Amino acid sequence: EYIERSGLSAEIVITNDGSKDNTKKILKNLENKYSNLQVIHFEKNGGYGRALNSSMLSARGEWLVTIDSDGQFRAEDIQKLIKLQNEKKYDLVSGFRIKKNDSYIRVFADRCLNILIRVLFNIKLKDTNCALKLIKKESFESFKLESLGYSTPTEIILKSHQAGFKIGETGIVHLERQGGVSKLKLFNTAFGFFKVLIYLRLKFHLNRKGL
Repeated sequence: EYIERSGLSAEIVITNDGSKDNTKKILKNLENKYSNLQVIHFEKNGGYGRALNSSMLSARGEWLVTIDSDGQFRAEDIQKLIKLQNEKKYDLVSGFRIKKNDSYIRVFADRCLNILIRVLFNIKLKDTNCALKLIKKESFESFKLESLGYSTPTEIILKSHQAGFKIGETGIVHLERQGGVSKLKLFNTAFGFFKVLIYLRLKFHLNRKGL
């Protein structure tokens, strides 16, 4: 509906990452109904990062928009990303959640991670792991994603920053989850996220040294 209202020439790419419910059947029916819908199926769950990466690599447009499927982002906010990109000619525009609608402990953990990211990578963005992003396809294809987990949106930001791409940020609405259950396990996710950050910090340091 948003694509039709906005008059965009766009497709939707959905990756079904090994869902055990009726997702595959529902997506097949939708794919038959909408000519601009492309669906990727994985029989076994491979992680958020693999699913996101597969969608982005399969997309055929000049620009990519990433958005989670749990209904916590408004499609209308994509226009904010597009508007800022048009004004400033950014290679990447990331949303930042003005108010994160989640449990107190998750909000606190997210803020701590963002502080750590700013310290480790000297990057001034407010919310690197916000899933709502706009990036030029050519820019995205210039680096390779390595994370399989929920740190993938941050990896996109950090590798874009390392490559010297022009990055902007704009505030967007974050809604409460309307259905389904989050698969995030806070301690495991935070620990995995931390390992990815240390790995990338070391990798960028070695790259600068020519090693």
